[in-house]
Amino acid sequence: MLYGPLGSIHQLVGRVHYCVHRSKPMLEILREKDTLKDVENAKPLPPLQDKIELRNLEFSYPSSKKFSLFNINLDIPKGSTVALVGRSGAGKVCFI
Repeated sequence: MLYGPLGSIHQLVGRVHYCVHRSKPMLEILREKDTLKDVENAKPLPPLQDKIELRNLEFSYPSSKKFSLFNINLDIPKGSTVALVGRSGAGKVCFI
C-alpha cells in the first residue's frame, strides 16, 4: 500500500528539482538592476486616457534586413492585456 504513494513522492521531488533548475536563468534576469539610462531630451509620457494606439509599427533586429513586425496597427483599450503569441523561437518581441 505504501509503494504507490512513495513512488509518487519520488516523481514529485524530481519534478520540483527540474523546475527549480530550469527557473534559475529566469530568476537571474529578474534580479538584474535596471540598466536604462536617462536619454537626453526625453519627455515623460502623459497619463493614459482611454487607449494606446499603435500605427504603422515596424520592427527589425539590428542583424537582419527583414522586418520582424511590419505595418502593425492596434487600438488597446485602457485596462486591457495584450499578448504577442507565436511558436517558441519565432522571434517574438515585447513592444508594449
